[in-house]
Order: sequence, then C-alpha cells, then structure tokens
Amino acid sequence: MESEVIFLHRRPAASENVVQVTGLSPATPREKLMWYANQFGPTNAVWMHDDEQGAVWANVQFFSALDCERFLRQMTGCVLDQRRLQVQRLELTRASSSALPTKPDQAIMLMNKYFTPLGWSSSVEGLRRGGLQQKEGC
Repeated sequence: MESEVIFLHRRPAASENVVQVTGLSPATPREKLMWYANQFGPTNAVWMHDDEQGAVWANVQFFSALDCERFLRQMTGCVLDQRRLQVQRLELTRASSSALPTKPDQAIMLMNKYFTPLGWSSSVEGLRRGGLQQKEGC
C-alpha cells in the first residue's frame, strides 16, 4: 500500500488533487458529499454547482493525491441519494497573475459579462471615475 506524507497547514495549489463529481441529486447537501469525501482523506474544499436545467455537480479538492485517486476509483458508479455518480479528474490550469483582473477596466468587463451592464450598481462606476480622477491628479 502506498503512503504519502501530507501537511494540513500547507494548502494544495488550486489545480492540484481536484475531482469533479457529476450525477448528484439536487437534494444532496454539500455536507453529505463532504462527509463521504472525508472518508477517503482530508479535503481542502468541496464546491457545489448547479445550472438552469437542474443538473448538480461538485468539485472536491483533497490534500493528498493518493486520497484523490482512491475517491475517484471507488466512488465512480456508486449510488448516492438514488443517483449514480460519475467521478473524473478535473484538470485545472494554474491561474497566472496575468489572468487576474488588475485594472479597473478589466474588472468592469468581468462584471458586465456576469451581471450585464445594467445589473450592477452605478456606485461602482462612480468609484471607478473617482479612482481615475485621483490617479490623474497625482
């Protein structure tokens, strides 16, 4: 049996040891999935997602790559809340600092994408204008 030393005070990178669980019931609470995942080893995070069609899935991140692989092998095909689960490795790309919004215009572009231009507060636009005026005056 393989073993691995893990340090719980050192968080895994965002792209490490992540699996995606599909086929979840809308009635399955996050805590229940977390309990099952923790039977395989300590988890760093469990994120639940749903879409407008009612599909529910989750991303589970483990501290250990071995625990992640055991969860993947043993939970694929299991039935939870009368639904058959599918588990697969989720390959995330590492976020670089250049991918993050660093300028006000980039942040506004992201807000427009997700909230539409009329969906977010006009006070944010006022903050933007005030911040730009301060920079220009310096």
